Amino acid sequence: MLIKPFGFFGGSSPFIVATGGTITTSGSYQVHTFTNNGTFEIVSPGTGTAAFYDYLLVGGGEGGRSYNNEGDGGASGVSRLVTGSAAAVNQYTIVIGSGGAGGLNGFGTAGGTTSAFITSATGGGSATPGRNADFTSGGSPTETDAGKGGAGAAGDGSQSNGGNGITTTFSGATISYGGGGFGGRRNANPVYGPGSYGGGAGGNFTTNPGNATGYGGGGGGSCYATVAGGTGADGVAIIKYRIQ
Repeated sequence: MLIKPFGFFGGSSPFIVATGGTITTSGSYQVHTFTNNGTFEIVSPGTGTAAFYDYLLVGGGEGGRSYNNEGDGGASGVSRLVTGSAAAVNQYTIVIGSGGAGGLNGFGTAGGTTSAFITSATGGGSATPGRNADFTSGGSPTETDAGKGGAGAAGDGSQSNGGNGITTTFSGATISYGGGGFGGRRNANPVYGPGSYGGGAGGNFTTNPGNATGYGGGGGGSCYATVAGGTGADGVAIIKYRIQ
């Protein structure tokens, strides 16, 4: 008698079976991380309470502004978390929003939109420089010759400080992302930033502005029109589901 493993030919797995992205395992979950455009394919949808998946999307960060005395930090992309999506056999296109280039004597480029399934996470600065769809940039700094901080994924900028991002263990590892870029200053005082969420530090008299390092972070600002602002960080899509 030929004994077939469960799910081979006739049977189907009680858990979702899928491909695409970088695949890791965290406890009872399988995790697919996309840092570039790709395809998420559900081969088997699972059954019962195991037939659902969750996903996190982060849009691309805006590049920092470069302008004499007004070097504003770029805004982060927005963050969208969706839970309890019902699985179905299908191929899904995943689009990752790119980080925007730093501006030279002007505003930086807006971040790109990250999209998957029926959800989109827009990029920083996509509607208004220094802002994202959820939060705004910092108010006018009390310090003269300094730029505003860009909006973060979890809060407004505060004067020259970038807005807060988010720390999560959604993928199984602890990651911090979505920090707003910090404003530049036109003097030799210490730079603003970088913060804990990957937003780029603002530049000063001797230091170029920093590029964002966390997913979706905004680039640092430059208060010198001849020095480009920092680059925004690319977004990400993370999908997970139970496998036991």
